[in-house]
Amino acid sequence: MDESPTVHLFQRISKWWLEVTTTLVAAVSLAILQKFGDSLFDTVTNALGKTLLIQIASLLLFSLIYLGWKVVRQKREKPELIRVVAGVEFRRGDRTGRKWLPFCPNCHVAIYPVQHERMGFACYSGCGWHSPISADEIWKIATHGKITNDT
Repeated sequence: MDESPTVHLFQRISKWWLEVTTTLVAAVSLAILQKFGDSLFDTVTNALGKTLLIQIASLLLFSLIYLGWKVVRQKREKPELIRVVAGVEFRRGDRTGRKWLPFCPNCHVAIYPVQHERMGFACYSGCGWHSPISADEIWKIATHGKITNDT
């Protein structure tokens, strides 16, 4: 069964918050090292302190690059389109390979043809939904683009 939009949004915000806080911790660590680095370098070998500072700076740089890449990738993702035609829900998006595929309108699970093609489609997740139209009609709607005018 698909997750609700609220749960999905909460998971995305939680993941984003984890990435941001990790980056901020690295930035604060770098700032502390820059502020108190001289006293640290006096107590530790100068070469070791510089190496540590370079490693932390490179970690911060890679974290910022990764966070930027995630933001750009997220903006590139197109939202999933959902249309209901003849009592069947059709979806098109990244998870369907940018093709229109049939889904159950009750529980939003992908549906497949039953054993007898004339019976159409049925949902196997347990909700008991059966398609009001035949499997041939569903595939014609999905492949010939009769779902929507905009593609």
